[in-house]
Amino acid sequence: MQRWEREGRLIPAARTDSNRRLYTESQLRDFLGLRYAVSEPTRLIIADRWYPSSRLCSVCGWKNEALTLKDRSWTCPECGTHHDRDFNAALNLKRLATATALPVASPSGNSGTAAEMVSAVVGKVTPVRDDSVEESGQEENSAHLCARF
Repeated sequence: MQRWEREGRLIPAARTDSNRRLYTESQLRDFLGLRYAVSEPTRLIIADRWYPSSRLCSVCGWKNEALTLKDRSWTCPECGTHHDRDFNAALNLKRLATATALPVASPSGNSGTAAEMVSAVVGKVTPVRDDSVEESGQEENSAHLCARF
């Protein structure tokens, strides 16, 4: 899920003027109701507002700095893959969610003890809100790792 900022407050991307035409009423309702749909043991992962989901090639990871909002499709000069902007963004957000939901650890030594485990995913740590905890009146922040592509 992506969020953008307008006038100093975070709002869902679907409610900004430039994207309003992209969403029907039912899609918007589904988008806003996402936090109610997640089950107890899962986490809702919100992509950083500067995460370049549309600009990253979902095949090779090349970043298209020249992409504008008018461009609905583009071809990666590195691998030659043709991308639909929205589908490519969805693939990149899926990769971000699956790569950061559960940090992966790999053994650095032969014995594989917990002291020798190092994180295999490297990146910036960002807070994630656990909606199931917030409903009980408690506030708690978890953390996940944003993988670099």
